[in-house]
Amino acid sequence: MNTIKTSKKLSLFNRLVLLGNLLAAMALLLSYSASWISPERFWPLAFMGLLFPPLALLNMAFIPYWILVKKPLALLPILILLPGAQLMTRYVRWNSPVEDSNTKTYLKVISYNVSAYERREWKDDHHNPFTHHFLSFFHNEQPDILCIQEHLAYDSVERQIRQMIIDTAGTPHYYLKKYYNTFKKSQGIGIFSRYPIVRHGFEQADYQGRERTFFVYADIKLPRDTIRVYSIHLQSNNLSEEEFLFTASPNFGDKDYQSRVKAKTMSLTRKLKYAFQRRSRQIHILESHIRESPYPVVVAGDLNDTPSSYAYSRMNALLTDSYRKRSGGKIYTYQGNFPSFRIDYIFHDHHFRAANTEIVKQKYSDHYPVRTHLKQKE
Repeated sequence: MNTIKTSKKLSLFNRLVLLGNLLAAMALLLSYSASWISPERFWPLAFMGLLFPPLALLNMAFIPYWILVKKPLALLPILILLPGAQLMTRYVRWNSPVEDSNTKTYLKVISYNVSAYERREWKDDHHNPFTHHFLSFFHNEQPDILCIQEHLAYDSVERQIRQMIIDTAGTPHYYLKKYYNTFKKSQGIGIFSRYPIVRHGFEQADYQGRERTFFVYADIKLPRDTIRVYSIHLQSNNLSEEEFLFTASPNFGDKDYQSRVKAKTMSLTRKLKYAFQRRSRQIHILESHIRESPYPVVVAGDLNDTPSSYAYSRMNALLTDSYRKRSGGKIYTYQGNFPSFRIDYIFHDHHFRAANTEIVKQKYSDHYPVRTHLKQKE
């Protein structure tokens, strides 16, 4: 009754604002469910998960409006936002970050999707500036463990780059695996380590009739203990540049343009649906593998999914996201055509604590590298 009386006292404009608030609230509730309902069960919710940040901001915008216009109605966006408070901390932290001025006793871990070292921009296979940018970064960082995705696996070129990484980063031990077994020219995924690798392996899943490697692991012998490190690269969205640029010069009155928009939108939807569902299957396989590990676990790589996604939520329920103890800086790792999101992560189990985690501002790839320092608990 109170709601009815309140709505009757509102002007027509404010009633429309209230309707908009109700719709935004419903959409936000749907976006919450994307983190715990598998895309294999109901894939449209995965799209709502992508919209969580703007939907949360939209609902926040109604709070000051209703405080000025009708204070009791400010409770609506506040109550809707409360269940998503935990999700918001996956994007932005309000508490003090964990920092340590002395990280000599820590394990320095870097995860980097190098995008094939931007090979498309190379003029030749020798002395290209792009590879040297990456090598300079590895040399300056001197990581203890380097997890790489989209490593270039082009025969002699791969061997050259691999050796240069070993020499510049100071990581003589490595394990690399191509994404596809059948292609001579391919990309790959790998782990470079300052410490000996005593065992390694990989896992593949079907991708359009071919087996694609989506993670590798290495058991690394540290001075005090052995740990298991995973370098992961879950299913990519495989979106083409055309699927982003077809709206660059909109002309909605043109029938040909309308047809192109419809075709590209359907293509984009199909690709995202497929990728959401593939990642759901892959994350379950990865989960099972992690649970069987005899050693403390670190997982680093490219999830190709946001912090409000199902894939992230499964991993976050099992391990700790080092970014959530971050030291500040950027809040996204992808800088390509698709809207910028945090999709690259370093997770660890309860045997570690993380410090000085950072998304490093290096624009050589379409991904930023992620760096953290891990220390095993006593």
